[in-house]
Parts: sequence; C-alpha cells; structure tokens
Amino acid sequence: MDVHYVLLTVSGPDRPGIVAAIAEALLAARCNLEDSSMTQLRGEFAILLIVRLGDGGVAALEAHIGPAARDLGLAYALHPLAAGEVGRPAAAGRTPCLITVFGADHPGIVAPVARFLADLAVNITDLSTEVVGSAAKPVYAMVIEARSPVPVEELETGLARVARDLACDVSVKEIEEYPL
Repeated sequence: MDVHYVLLTVSGPDRPGIVAAIAEALLAARCNLEDSSMTQLRGEFAILLIVRLGDGGVAALEAHIGPAARDLGLAYALHPLAAGEVGRPAAAGRTPCLITVFGADHPGIVAPVARFLADLAVNITDLSTEVVGSAAKPVYAMVIEARSPVPVEELETGLARVARDLACDVSVKEIEEYPL
C-alpha cells in the first residue's frame, strides 16, 4: 500500500505546549496537518489528526513524533490510510445541522439519540458531551453536528419523542455552510 496519509492519535495528561510540540514535530517531518480535532476532557488531552506525509514518509514522522510524545508523557498511534480512505464524504442531499440535548444527568442518554439518528441514516460528524451544573443537580449537555438526509423538521419531531422518553430537551437547527 502506497501511504501518503496517516491518522495520528495522541493522548495523555493535559498541559500547556502539547499542540505546539506536536505541530513542531509534524513540521520537522515535513508533514502537512490537514484535518484535526483536539480536546481536553477532565484533565486529559486528545488529538486526532489527518496528516499528509512528507518526503520521509511514516519513518520520518515517527522519528519526530515519538520523542515529542515521550517528552510530554503522551501515547500516540499512527494508522496508515490508503488513498481511497482520505476523501471527503459525499454531502449531496444531506442537510448540515446542529442538535442539542439537555437534561438531568443519568445513564442512557447518548445511546437512544445516536440509535435514532443512525436509523434515519443521519451521519454524526462531531459529538461532544459534558456534565454541567452543580453536584446536587447535574445536567447532561450533548451537542451534535450531523448531516441529515431527512428534513430538519422531521428530524426535530422524531428527536422530540426520543428526548421526551429521556426527560430531556432537544433542539435541531440547520447550519449554514460556507464553500471552501
């Protein structure tokens, strides 16, 4: 397999300088950071990157990422991607939308919402959750970016039924896209 791209994951204890160190390692390996998602969760930091490899390939990237990760106490993994795995998913006929779900924190909120969306062939492109509020009254907040093949109104009506069973509130909004 001729590898030009890798999925790079990095994770470990959060601290200042992680993004700088990883970006500098990519630059030193002459790689291009094409897509990224980075987040801090309860003191842990996680990075997901699509990286276009430089002339030195995976070996050069590993030679620079390894020491940077070790110096910061981070774990990393490289997953080579075949050329066909790197394309952007087709968005034709799919409406970009933002879904929010809020309710008293309890187990079992994500699964039924995700199953409802999957059954409608809605593609979740980003999902984040957080428990907010006081310890006495924790509130579960979930924000989903998705692409829906069904009209936003239909999606909102169905999700309202799911949310009612979960004792949560739900909102669905169409997102305006800007061409790149």
